[in-house]
Amino acid sequence: MIVILAVCSSHYTFSQDAKQRIDITFSKTTSIVFQYPIVNVDRGSDDVIAQKVREVENTLQIKAARRNFPETNLTVITSDGKLHHFYVNYSDRPGKQTFSLDSTSIVDFTSGVNRMLYERKVDRIMSNSPRVSKRDAKFGMKFSLNGIFIDEGEIFYDISIRNKTNIRYDIQSVRFFIRDQKKVKRTAAQEVEITPSYVSTNLNHVNGHGSLRVVYVLNKFTIPDAKNLNIELFEKNGGRNLNLRIDNQRIVKAKRLPK
Repeated sequence: MIVILAVCSSHYTFSQDAKQRIDITFSKTTSIVFQYPIVNVDRGSDDVIAQKVREVENTLQIKAARRNFPETNLTVITSDGKLHHFYVNYSDRPGKQTFSLDSTSIVDFTSGVNRMLYERKVDRIMSNSPRVSKRDAKFGMKFSLNGIFIDEGEIFYDISIRNKTNIRYDIQSVRFFIRDQKKVKRTAAQEVEITPSYVSTNLNHVNGHGSLRVVYVLNKFTIPDAKNLNIELFEKNGGRNLNLRIDNQRIVKAKRLPK
């Protein structure tokens, strides 16, 4: 088993292409490109070699460790909470060696009751006009925190993304990190990623001169004074990346959900 990074949440969505089959071979590498960064990889057996491409967080390379191995499987979890499952077989001549899952259809297996509760709470937040309390802006993009709300052991982060350019902004991911305030070389001890338990909207892109508003739900937490919560927005195939740095003082002032 290969584990690239532990995931901190039990909430996942599951790809409809769960029975997708991939043929791999011993002498050539097959690449799988995901829409969001990879956080966990699990191989069904040691017959499959898998590694994340260095400095490219959303691409996995796989190949056969030996010829003619029996069918096995591969499970990949991406940072948006989606779980992708593949059946892997050996072939001397695979018909395809690059797979792109950018347009994967998703089925949400969250409990219907829980989903309805979240939707009602999000509606209460969305019914109020956003009031920006924190913002990062550059390259014609604005990434804003509108508010932080607390309810039943969960924190709701109300976020807006606005595109003031003519160029569509394709979203690779929005990720949450607890990180040291000091700008030092990152280590595992200095950076912890937090996976939201619920996201109100599936983010794909922001059209030119358009905007999106989304609510992220995280389990309740506070952070030491020497650290910040960083909410990072990454552009797919682009450099307009934005970051909101939120200190503990702002988190502990979270408001109750609007009624």
